[in-house]
Order: sequence, then structure tokens, then C-alpha cells
Amino acid sequence: MLAQKHACNLGKQENVVKSIGLGAPVPRSILACLALVTVCALFVLTTVTVQADTVTINDQAGVLDTGKVQAEAAQLPVPVLIYTTDTFTGDQDALNRSTRAQLPDQNTIAIGIDTVNKHVSIEAGTTVQVSDSQASDAVSAFQSNYNGGDYTGATVAALDSLHNALGGGGGSNPVWVAVAILLGLVVVVAVVIAIRRRRRGGSDGPPRSGGWRIWSWTTPSPYYGGIYSTGTPPSGTYGGGAGGGFGGGAGGGAGGSF
Repeated sequence: MLAQKHACNLGKQENVVKSIGLGAPVPRSILACLALVTVCALFVLTTVTVQADTVTINDQAGVLDTGKVQAEAAQLPVPVLIYTTDTFTGDQDALNRSTRAQLPDQNTIAIGIDTVNKHVSIEAGTTVQVSDSQASDAVSAFQSNYNGGDYTGATVAALDSLHNALGGGGGSNPVWVAVAILLGLVVVVAVVIAIRRRRRGGSDGPPRSGGWRIWSWTTPSPYYGGIYSTGTPPSGTYGGGAGGGFGGGAGGGAGGSF
């Protein structure tokens, strides 16, 4: 009698648990895999969201409502750097080159605003899907909304134009992309469980042949990106040259007077 009771207790300690709603035995290794998948998906969600909200504003000229500008810039799916300067002495081409030089990486959009000479430059990194014409549209939006001194309204309008250029109206929201990844991985694990049950020949039967092996994999190292302070905007006189023209379908740039 004691032996039978001991055997019953051992049975309860088997490395399986009942799945909710199905009543089928699910190996704990599968559940551990599902938990790992969930953690990875949440990491992707957090990383993508942080990248989408990365905004750096260096308002040296003191002409922006940084709260409004930052809220608008955070809607873009790529990092944004915005700086204003009241000490720049170069021409439009020089501002274009200087603004592009401010890019911390090639997945960022930089906007430079010269309040002395009334020049604006918008430059996208080479991996940002903004063309020269789309950057020019954003410059036009800035010019149309400047209204004699509304730098905040002009900057917000330019950001809104860039948002639309990057598919803001019908593009992919980074949050939903991460959710889709999570759901897809959950479906994959569910299929694995279903196949395992089928190979077992039922919920209670032993495996018909062979066995399953849980393969290990390495998670890619997380991306530690970000934008860092650009310090004091550059000043000085620069030579000739042209801004923009850095590619047809990506990494575009443009500038103009307002």
C-alpha cells in the first residue's frame, strides 16, 4: 500500500503540467521556451519603442517650445536631432553640410535652424527612407508655417511632413510590429505542442518513436543605440558646396531660406 502511494506521488512530480483548457500534458521545456519567446518579444517591443521616441533638441537660440517639438518628433519611427543657432555665419550650403555632420548615426534625421541668416536644413541618414524631394517638402512646410517668427509651428510642420513621408499615415507602428512578432512566435510554439501531442498518439499515450530535442540558440546582442548631446552648435564661415543630393530613395536632404 505504501509502495503504491509512493508511486502515485512520483507520478505527480513528473516534468509535465496540464495545459489550460486542453487538458493535455505539456512538457515544461515547451513552457520555458514560450516564456523565453515572450521575454524576447517584450525586449523587441521596448527597444523599438525607445528608438522611435529618441529625440535630441539643442535650442541654443531659445526659439522653440521644446515640449511641443519633442512630442511631435517622438512620433517619427527614427531618432531625430534638432538644433538652433544664432551664431552661425555660413551660407545655406554650409548649414546643409554642418547639419549632416551633426548626425550621430545614419539612422537619424537632423534639422538645423539658423535664426540669424534665416536658413533651415533637413538631412536624413543614409538608412532613412527620405528622398531629396521629401526633405524639400518638409523644408517647404517649415517655410509656410514660419509666419514671421513661429519657429515652433514651423518645426512641428516640418516634422509632420517627415512623418507622412515615412509612412506615418498608413505605416507600421513599432508597437504593433512587436505585438505581431510576439503573436507569431506564440503560434509557432503552439504548433510545436500540437505536433508533439500528435506524435505521442494522444494526450496520455507514450511517444510512438524517437523523441524531441529542444535546440538551444543564442539571443543576438541587444542594440544599444541612442542620440547623445551635440554640444554647442557649430559656428563659422564655410566654403561652397551643396547640401542635399545624398541619394534618390534614402538619405535625402534639402535646405532653404525662410
